[in-house]
Amino acid sequence: FLGSLMSQGIKREVLGDLLPQTNSCDVLVLREMAPYLSLQLTHVGHTKVQTRQISLSEVQVPEQKVKRIADTVASLRLDSVIASGFQLGRSKAAAYVHAGKAEVNHMTTIKPDTQVVEGDIISVRGLGRLRVSEVKGQTKKGRIALVLEKFL
Repeated sequence: FLGSLMSQGIKREVLGDLLPQTNSCDVLVLREMAPYLSLQLTHVGHTKVQTRQISLSEVQVPEQKVKRIADTVASLRLDSVIASGFQLGRSKAAAYVHAGKAEVNHMTTIKPDTQVVEGDIISVRGLGRLRVSEVKGQTKKGRIALVLEKFL
């Protein structure tokens, strides 16, 4: 969908979210661009499509699928949580953070020792996004039990 929209000669800044469904896709665009795209967008790949403008109340937001991951970490450092959520070594997770590829709550951070808290959303470019769903406290061995939700 994004490729077909971009081939219409518009800038990415005028497009918002693309919300694909089984047989359709709701696309949020600037109000001024909607009539243009309705006329110009006739194909997505090799498939012919029909477009129409809908109100914001008609937009269908798909249910977000998540995978719950229960694990323990030595501390709530960003690199430890990334390593746990994406099944990496902590040094490799730290390399993603140092490279500026990690965000906590949509803010880029380059410090692997950044502390995360329950409710934080962590994005790593190239790997995906997770939410720190629960911090359950310490285990008998002194590690911190937590539950992560990995967005699929």
